[in-house]
Amino acid sequence: MGEKWNRCATPVYLAASAAIIDQLSKFAVRSFVEENSVIEVLPSFNLTFRLNPGVAFSMLDNINYGHFILAGLALVVILFILSLFLRGKAPKSRVATAALGLIMGGAFGNMIDRLLPPYYAVVDFIDIYYKNYHWPAFNIADSCITVSALLLIIVCWKED
Repeated sequence: MGEKWNRCATPVYLAASAAIIDQLSKFAVRSFVEENSVIEVLPSFNLTFRLNPGVAFSMLDNINYGHFILAGLALVVILFILSLFLRGKAPKSRVATAALGLIMGGAFGNMIDRLLPPYYAVVDFIDIYYKNYHWPAFNIADSCITVSALLLIIVCWKED
């Protein structure tokens, strides 16, 4: 098990760090920001507190027991990525290893939100905008997943 753990250590530590930072930031937002309010921080950047029971852009937010289904999908993603490392099938690139760890952390952070009362929904709080166009609110976990997915695409593209 020692060799298998060594293959998993970096992505697991990154996943844990990402999930902890994500959950701490969401705890701060829930504690200090009123739901559906907006706090201007910088031009083009606000803090808000939105609940998202669905996936990106609130898609699938009307499905019965959707939070359990989405939490289950997150768990499948986490277990799949872990299995890649345990079986020695993960990419050798350090960037790809880090990206997979951050995807696991982001998936875990949002999974926690979907399973915990009272909301059973993901807490989104980052509001980026330009003039009157606001990108849908998101959180640290979403950022980890999105940036890491882009990094994986770049790594795969460069390897070909």
